[in-house]
Amino acid sequence: MTDKDLEIFRLVAELGSNSEAARRLGISQSSVSRTITALENEFGTKLLNRDTIPITLTSNGIVLVNFIDDGMSIKQRFKRYIEEQSMKQLKIGFSFPVSCSMFSNELSKFKQNEPSIIMKTYSGDNIQIRDMVAKGELDVALLPDKINFCDYRTTPLIENFEWGLVVPGGVPLTDRHFVCPEEIGRLPLLIPVDMSSHKAVEQWFGDQERIQLSDTYNSIETLTELLTNGYGAGFAPRVYIAHLERYNIAFYLLSPKIFTSIYIYTNTRDDRMKIIEPFLELLYLKFR
Repeated sequence: MTDKDLEIFRLVAELGSNSEAARRLGISQSSVSRTITALENEFGTKLLNRDTIPITLTSNGIVLVNFIDDGMSIKQRFKRYIEEQSMKQLKIGFSFPVSCSMFSNELSKFKQNEPSIIMKTYSGDNIQIRDMVAKGELDVALLPDKINFCDYRTTPLIENFEWGLVVPGGVPLTDRHFVCPEEIGRLPLLIPVDMSSHKAVEQWFGDQERIQLSDTYNSIETLTELLTNGYGAGFAPRVYIAHLERYNIAFYLLSPKIFTSIYIYTNTRDDRMKIIEPFLELLYLKFR
């Protein structure tokens, strides 16, 4: 592979035509075709979809163009990328408050059942994980809202799970089963980082003025640590009750109720689905 070979490939990618690239470069169309074929043979992957007009890039072709445009060490980086793609690895993204802790048992079981698969997990706020999905950087993502991604299949995992207010055990709050906004008073509040839960909590308070500005947390572990150290109260999904009770944290349902959902986004590439499906089965067993 030479710089000239990469120049030819980049021009074909830009123009969508071998013949047009040949005309621009002043060489024969057969020379262009041979160069592209030689690059594909060297890297062991298809770079162009030749059955489309204009010619389009495969997913690996797009990666190579990005490497060229970024001025990276093309041969070493791209070969490493192709090698990684051939490995049995699964990239899983979790959005807060859909944190990795919620699915830690399933991740452990999956690793025990499939020891040859390399798992990479990514956590971030809703926007960060959505961006990774949009760029095709994840095989599986769990998000608390429904969005249409053309290369991903969307499946509801939890269609409705209820939120509540959590406080350290023994803190007098209410004798009722449900908590209303006016019963919280001046308690400082912890609200999950994720914007969808922020909006739900704001809706719960309605027109009532929040006297004290709330803080945020990014995982259930952070929430329990803050509460056990004397912070006022926090919001958490009902699915965390067992985890919270271990730390002597009480859970009160909200009135009016707040519900959110969790959706699974799975990359529909055929070569990844056989790896993804066993992990999805464990998730479905947990919540169905």
